[in-house]
Amino acid sequence: MILTPSSSTEMLPVQERAAVALAQGRSQVQTARLCDVSDRTIRRWLNNEHFAMLVDAHRARNTAHAAQLLDSLQLEAVAVLQELMRPDQSAATRLRAASLVMGTAADLRTEISTLRRFAQFEEQMVLLELRGDDQ
Repeated sequence: MILTPSSSTEMLPVQERAAVALAQGRSQVQTARLCDVSDRTIRRWLNNEHFAMLVDAHRARNTAHAAQLLDSLQLEAVAVLQELMRPDQSAATRLRAASLVMGTAADLRTEISTLRRFAQFEEQMVLLELRGDDQ
């Protein structure tokens, strides 16, 4: 059976299911079984620019959702680390918690610094573009 949408950018429901499955990390073989198509069909769809973009869009949504979930857990994780650093905890537990805090804080400082420098660079680029438009 040949599955073809009515236009090159329109996706069939089965292709949408396949794109979601691939974006969730399922293999091509698993996705093919789930969608009742051959793994060759999945490979052919992945060679279609619009299907590949659909898979990428689903991956981006999944990543954004995961980031939101992680963000919501950050304060709870800090509270757990605070608990693990209390004097009544073993020295090994406190040391491991302190090590995690220090490493995470260093990573966060680096990320903030990088984002700040990137924003400054973007501002400079805008100014240069504006100067170029004036000339």
